Amino acid sequence: MVTKIVIDGREITNPVTKFLILLGIAIIFALIGALVVFVLLPLLGIAIALSAGLFGVLFVAMVVGVIALVLASIVFGRVGGPTEFHLYKRYRK
Repeated sequence: MVTKIVIDGREITNPVTKFLILLGIAIIFALIGALVVFVLLPLLGIAIALSAGLFGVLFVAMVVGVIALVLASIVFGRVGGPTEFHLYKRYRK
């Protein structure tokens, strides 16, 4: 194994001990991940559902807003005809 494990200043060279230490670390991290996924996230589930609902509402509002802007520009373009804007500096040298 290329993993270097040092405990109290001494390197662990036994491959079985290295394997057991790495397996223990993997199990600990799996337990922490399971705790987060199966305990903490359901406790925060209400907040997650509310934020997902808020995202949905904002997304629909943006889509409706873009459609309204496009339709308004088409209607005003047909009613008012072509419009040109010219911007000039107020004071020329």
